Amino acid sequence: MSIATKQEQAIDIIEAIRDKNLFGSYFKSIRTWQSWLVFFKVLSGYKKLGEKEMELFRECTGLEELPRKPLKEIFICAGRRSGKSTVVSLLSVFYAVWGGWQRYLSPGEKAHIFIISATKDQCDVIKDYISAILDLNQSLRRMVKKELAESIELKNGVTITIKPASWRSTRGFTTGLLLMEELAYWRFELESANRDREVYTAVKPGMTTIKNSLTLGISTPFARQGLLWEKFNRHFGKPGTVLIWRAPTWRMNLTTTKEELEEEFLEALGEAEFGAEYAAKFREDIESYLPVEIYDRAVAPGVTMRAEQEGVEYFAFCDSSEGLRKGGDSMTFAIAHAEDNEDDQRIGILDVLLEFRPPFDPGQVIESIARGCKNYRVDKIVQDRHAVAWIAKDFGEHDIEVEISEHTKSQIYELFAIEMNKDRVELLDNERLKAQTLGLQRFLKGGGMVKIDHYRGGHDDCINSAAGAIMLASKEKPFAVAFWGPDWR
Repeated sequence: MSIATKQEQAIDIIEAIRDKNLFGSYFKSIRTWQSWLVFFKVLSGYKKLGEKEMELFRECTGLEELPRKPLKEIFICAGRRSGKSTVVSLLSVFYAVWGGWQRYLSPGEKAHIFIISATKDQCDVIKDYISAILDLNQSLRRMVKKELAESIELKNGVTITIKPASWRSTRGFTTGLLLMEELAYWRFELESANRDREVYTAVKPGMTTIKNSLTLGISTPFARQGLLWEKFNRHFGKPGTVLIWRAPTWRMNLTTTKEELEEEFLEALGEAEFGAEYAAKFREDIESYLPVEIYDRAVAPGVTMRAEQEGVEYFAFCDSSEGLRKGGDSMTFAIAHAEDNEDDQRIGILDVLLEFRPPFDPGQVIESIARGCKNYRVDKIVQDRHAVAWIAKDFGEHDIEVEISEHTKSQIYELFAIEMNKDRVELLDNERLKAQTLGLQRFLKGGGMVKIDHYRGGHDDCINSAAGAIMLASKEKPFAVAFWGPDWR
């Protein structure tokens, strides 16, 4: 039967997978995909499952009964090598061909499928999978009208777009299907601590007119933060139109076993990382640093710098960098002061935040910072222990003293979080500062020790200087020891 004929009939994805003239030829062994077939049955609204299928359903969803209403959102937490990319690709092609969205569209209006992934490389992988599915047979190939670098347009007016996470590029489209791939890692790949929610809220309004639209997030879980964790924490095991499906690798990929994966990876990764990567558990040793709501309350919208005021004492903090390697650490500098509010609480206020991204000339950066210090009557900078020798010498040539902070970076972040939670901080409107602040994580160490730091491969140069300056200003006794002055040798 041709696709044109099939489109006139109701068809679910199970039928498409079992039909050798549709998706069936894509699978070498459909037996190893039995767990995903159970998931597809739930997605398709099956009212009855076999005994073993119901056992898997209960295990993966925490629910006792199948959904009674059509699902609007699904979030899948699955281990690595579970077949997530294949599932995303199959769903995109299935809904593009058999979504039945035309009845919801106005004349000239087109429906879109957005597949959003963390990186360009991951997008390329997904697009290759989709192209391979559409190339399975002549009927599917005939559906393709135009193929571009980031999109595939079908002759029925549906466009499949695959691109890295960006809320700007997904706004304003009529969308039938939103697929968010490796959702737990968007913020880390793109250094945007709120990118997952930005994309989610940008696309959702465009899905209201298509009554059978679907949002699906799928990822290996990671830290207990972000959109995937929020959805899991709120909806797992609770009936409704939002379904959470969590399954370890060995439950979804029947070509492997728990014992095989433990033997190969458990010792190398450690229990916590293995639990996230293959057992689909959110890491209990990593937590978010600050909620976005608390951060946003502290920001003065549109204020990127505050002018110097007479009679105000200013404090400065610097996070230095040699600036040699492109993509490496920035050199940052912040100035802050304190004021008492109407409740006689001491409020730390950020006035200046400068960031110099590498590569740069350290001498020119020092001169720029020194000018800023003079403008705000600052003759002393507190610095962490990194590269303190050369920076103290260079600042000394501008008659600026350098002191080493007595607190570690992690301790400064802890103190800063306390002040933020008490609404005793006023920040500048700076996207880099926001991304780095919300990207910080609490790492829970043995013995109850806590370390706050950026994620692997991330940066915290802006928040380090901003938090350091604010804490200097807001505390009665500045935390600095080990003096390095202009006469340093």
